Amino acid sequence: MGFDVTAANVIFFIAALGIASTAMGAYWQSAEHVEEARRIGDRRAELRAHTNITVVAASYDAPDKRFTAEVKNTGSEVIGISELRYLVDGAYVATSAIESVAVLGGPGATDLWLPLETIEVKFAPIEPSPTYFQVVAQNGVKANWRG
Repeated sequence: MGFDVTAANVIFFIAALGIASTAMGAYWQSAEHVEEARRIGDRRAELRAHTNITVVAASYDAPDKRFTAEVKNTGSEVIGISELRYLVDGAYVATSAIESVAVLGGPGATDLWLPLETIEVKFAPIEPSPTYFQVVAQNGVKANWRG
């Protein structure tokens, strides 16, 4: 073998090393992203498994056209009150249409809904009397009421 053949082989070898190192770096980086996504998914599934809510009572005050619902956190996870979403008769209720959300027997202003606590949700005037109510937690767990 002459010098030119050896030089070409060395150049190809160095190029192969560069390509291999780039490919391995990309592989390990994508494997790290996949592992992180799996951990996040596992945490979400764990939170969902430990979250449970139940509509305890719902009432409609006809003269004032006010709908009130009591919902209990029957799971073992703390839920953010501001993250709850509501449906009344199948329609999404905007935050502006909620008069108040308070923990019964709890502190006046809090965003934490602890296990075994009940919240009372009061809505702005609604007409006619609702026949369906649903509350959904931030992780997708929901509770329904039919009147």
